[in-house]
Amino acid sequence: AVRAARALPQSSVSADSPVGLYGYSQGGGASASAAELQPTYAPDVVLAGAYSGAPPADLVAVTKGIDGSALAGALGWSINGFLQNTPELRAIAEAHLNSAGRKALADLSTACVGDAILGYGFRKSTSWTTDGKSLNDVVTAEPLLQKVLDDQRIGRRTPTAPVRLATGVKDDIVPHGQARRLAVDWCAKGADVTYKPIRLPNLGDGLLTNHVAPLLLDQGDAIDWLTDRLSGTPATSNCRSLPLQP
Repeated sequence: AVRAARALPQSSVSADSPVGLYGYSQGGGASASAAELQPTYAPDVVLAGAYSGAPPADLVAVTKGIDGSALAGALGWSINGFLQNTPELRAIAEAHLNSAGRKALADLSTACVGDAILGYGFRKSTSWTTDGKSLNDVVTAEPLLQKVLDDQRIGRRTPTAPVRLATGVKDDIVPHGQARRLAVDWCAKGADVTYKPIRLPNLGDGLLTNHVAPLLLDQGDAIDWLTDRLSGTPATSNCRSLPLQP
């Protein structure tokens, strides 16, 4: 996108323009992945900093989090995406999905967030499988599925630009533990990480509230942090205090 912006006629974006990445939830996963891929994929982009809120860094853990929640329909989006990207998985899907599961995948292929919440909120993946196992159980039993999901895990590469990782300590949709692990992984690799655990009470299991409230609470600080990076102010990593943080 940055390269495309630079190529536009009369663009004010140049090769020297500092770039910021900003995303929450699925967008947080995208910004986190882009931040660690940038040194090899886009070294020509001057990355000033990346904000990653509630990143789904470990998809196995996230599968557990959204199964049976208000956002259970996201399981269908994920399955559809993986089946398109990795056709070898189709035989596994056909072996494990029952008619309800196949119907859900077809329906969710054209569904937005509102549709998914209204049509599939709080559904359990056990109703989609031939043997009543959850999708997480299916993943555990299928080595190819494990490999495909593990290949997507964020945290194996090192961002060279500063990153700010925020996660609600009660987030049960994109579980807090796996987001915190990403900060730990990055810190262990020497990355410049500002880790922000957002402390809120439990606002309702599986309702999306524990996931959305940290986004709303943290936006001002997140924008200020990224603005400082774009203006050239150095970041201050708090990796040393991470072991003391929730």
